[in-house]
Amino acid sequence: MGILLRNATVGFVLCTASNLFAQTPPGDLASMSLQDLLEVKIVRQQTTERGAGQDTAGEPYFAELGEANSFHLNISYIYVRFDGYLNGDQSLSPQQVLWQTFPVPPRPPDTYPIVPTVIEQQAVTFDITYDLTEELSFSLQFPYIYQSTEHISAVPGFSDFTISSEGLGDISAGVSWQAWSNEGNTLLLGADISFPTGAINEQGRTPRSATMDSQLPYTMQLGSGTFDYTPAIAYVGWSEQWMWGVGAEATLRTGRNYRGYRLGNVYEVNAWVRFIESEWIQPSFRLSTQFWDKILGDDSALLITGLPNNPYPAPVTDPNAFGGTKMLALPGIRLSYPEGVWRGQFLEIEGGVPVYQYLNGPQPKEDWRISVSLSLNF
Repeated sequence: MGILLRNATVGFVLCTASNLFAQTPPGDLASMSLQDLLEVKIVRQQTTERGAGQDTAGEPYFAELGEANSFHLNISYIYVRFDGYLNGDQSLSPQQVLWQTFPVPPRPPDTYPIVPTVIEQQAVTFDITYDLTEELSFSLQFPYIYQSTEHISAVPGFSDFTISSEGLGDISAGVSWQAWSNEGNTLLLGADISFPTGAINEQGRTPRSATMDSQLPYTMQLGSGTFDYTPAIAYVGWSEQWMWGVGAEATLRTGRNYRGYRLGNVYEVNAWVRFIESEWIQPSFRLSTQFWDKILGDDSALLITGLPNNPYPAPVTDPNAFGGTKMLALPGIRLSYPEGVWRGQFLEIEGGVPVYQYLNGPQPKEDWRISVSLSLNF
């Protein structure tokens, strides 16, 4: 297995199954999935060797080709759409969450004078990876984020409106280490730290003021405002026709940001399988289960103390309406042209829907998502 270690390469890939949650800031779209990193490493080498005309039949791992590329670039785009609400597992329409008679009391429980309807989150991420040694790789990740949210409101003059935000998200640095391997099995350990480069003071025109911009909700901010750590572990196994893997990771927030809150920690477990007999087209299927916590503290600029029942004017301003559990089903396909300079490069498309959601609510629920990634070696 030393041959595999000498020639394997790492491409840090934005994975649609990683850290995409209902009602979280769009910066979490930029988080990587460690188990996908190892899969990319192995699949890229397999494609390269087959393209070079080597016979890998009967080999549980792949023959040496010479010096591996040291630099890798991955460019990824992801889109995720939220529509409708859940309170636990009870489905609600935006109209059921709207405080219809605002400002006339009483205010029904779990209602708000302002309610987001359709939320669209998008991110373009650039991942640059360098192989320091045969087993050890480092990476830098630069995300650019865009989000748009449509609203309905009982506030006069704001019956419906849209707000958006965009810009650089939290830049992160990571390390991955192939800790163990034998014939057809590999274990990868990794850690990632993200820096609070994404803005948390984004403003826009909301019902709070018809003439001045005001602080936007947590979901419209571009970063967490804290240093966040992501330890992870992943296992990948393979045969002549199949690859499979399982992995777990956590995003751990540190302290509170300068606006007085801390986003919830995130925990994720993934299991996947990929058919690899063809070097041209490789279909896959992934299940991802995700758990995340409520927000700790709050941003005082989002509160309206005169509101009855609670001071939160919208679900996306209520720290108690964050967190929950979700399971995602994600079919995908990987395309490559294993000849000439394109050996070892590939395009991946993945999309899917939640098959289970239990959300602290009322909270916007995810509808569907899709991603496209291009992986290149230098």
